[in-house]
Amino acid sequence: MPARPLAASVALTLAATLCPAAAPATGVVDSRAAAAPPLVRGFTGYGAGDVYDMVSGPAGTAYVIGYSYNDGSLEIDGAGAGYDATILRLSASGAVLDSRFLGGAEGDVPVAATLLGSGDLVVVGETSSADFPVTPGNAGTAPAGQGDAFVTVLSADLATVKDSVVLGGTGRDKADAVAVDRDGSLWVAGSTTSAAFPVTSGYSAAQGEEVWTARFSADLATRPVSVLSGGSNVDRVSALAAAPGGGAVVVGYTGSSDFTTVGATLPGGTVLRGGRDGFVSRFAPDGTLSWSELVGGDDLDDLFGVAAVGNRFVLVGATFSSDFPGGTGLPRASTTQRQGLVVSLSGDGSTLSGAATLGGTDGPSDLQTVRADSFGDLYVVGSSAATDAPRVAALPGRPTAAGPTHLYAAKLDGAARHLRWSTYVLPDRDVSGYRLALLPGSRVLLGGSTTATDLPVTDGSTPPITGVSGALSVLDPTPHVLGLAGPRRTQDRTPTWRFRVDLVGSRTQCRVDARAWGRCGRSLTATRFTSTKLRPGRHTLRVRAQDGPGNLGPAVSRTIRILRRR
Repeated sequence: MPARPLAASVALTLAATLCPAAAPATGVVDSRAAAAPPLVRGFTGYGAGDVYDMVSGPAGTAYVIGYSYNDGSLEIDGAGAGYDATILRLSASGAVLDSRFLGGAEGDVPVAATLLGSGDLVVVGETSSADFPVTPGNAGTAPAGQGDAFVTVLSADLATVKDSVVLGGTGRDKADAVAVDRDGSLWVAGSTTSAAFPVTSGYSAAQGEEVWTARFSADLATRPVSVLSGGSNVDRVSALAAAPGGGAVVVGYTGSSDFTTVGATLPGGTVLRGGRDGFVSRFAPDGTLSWSELVGGDDLDDLFGVAAVGNRFVLVGATFSSDFPGGTGLPRASTTQRQGLVVSLSGDGSTLSGAATLGGTDGPSDLQTVRADSFGDLYVVGSSAATDAPRVAALPGRPTAAGPTHLYAAKLDGAARHLRWSTYVLPDRDVSGYRLALLPGSRVLLGGSTTATDLPVTDGSTPPITGVSGALSVLDPTPHVLGLAGPRRTQDRTPTWRFRVDLVGSRTQCRVDARAWGRCGRSLTATRFTSTKLRPGRHTLRVRAQDGPGNLGPAVSRTIRILRRR
């Protein structure tokens, strides 16, 4: 049965941004002046909803995983009404291709998703439904407690539940993260309070709220690995990534001074230094815990996201610590406010480097998700309640008052030493940023939640009305040439133009009349162009910029008239 179009009960509005800048000064030309106006998409069902994850699909498509009220109009599996997992497949233009609810008679909350090599979508989360859809012959358990983790494989068009399990014990169990390793196995991690959580190694019973990590076959028929780790305090999983050499790495945060640390080679990696530290656990392909260590400074530190980049792991989160290790990246703001954190950890867990903070001085900030493009640049998204977080090549506007939470996103070089761009999205509207997905052409899909009722919708659909709603935004941050300036009339046969580019590190290309595009100068990133000898008459210079992955921004042009010498 094909998934049906999105029902009216789930109000959606489309979003795409990088906003135009103010009109350029007379005699100066900006390619940004012709950029598309901002759009926003809300994600809500009867005034309540959220966006928890997004996954890039083939041909520019994207899957959005959220939570909203199910009135039965999209129900395909499970029974009854309530708040259910809500899943969309969007086209490259943002149109809803397929959509569905997933759940049973009680609440069902999706938390994370990934794609299998087959193109099928895997969704994980927590269910309170005794009738949550499961498939026979799986490696799960029967629903047993206050809530159970679920792992569900959906066909690419969302029409079919191909495989589905629940996993848990007598307490509360949830799945928080999922990834596919190089061998096609599914790694899932989450938290549990169950004394009887099914394990193959590690603790035999949860001491409080513990971390569990499991490896499933892609069809969920076998579960050869199920490991409990943690300590005597609260331990929570935030994210998981497939490791380059096979296996997986799990990150989160803990208040346990006796947290499971195995083979830790990071200096101080066995000691809880602040009231809460991040943790990183590396699992080998066979499920062995290769190493597990604590990461933090003298105050509260959380790890929320991880990406495997080459032979290292890039971690993001939030820190209050004045001495967070590895500080060789962007300078830290002089403030006691919580800061968003980016830091690299070597593949063997022994070295932290490039620690950088993003935030302001008059409100807390955090970073929730990190992704890397094929060029090695890093994209991060989070939230900031400050008015003065760094802004580079930014959208117009910044928050006018501290306090409300603002969606904040940035792109950094791979070493986290330079900001390519960083911006508030929809300033002065309460929007929290959780997840991002990279789309073709350097576009970035951002997702989170909002209480705003005045999102600037431009596609004719209805914005969220009340309560908490999910929010989506698409940034299109291709590089733009700004301030192209030069003579309009001159007798100089080799005139010079000057300009700048809004994205740091972008390569520039110049072209006079119908000549081929080429470097603007000796440097690939030149911001000055001197023409070869031109004949008298009218000529046109065109300039464009290209980012690291090769995406070209729009060209900007300026006309000049070369006068005959008398």
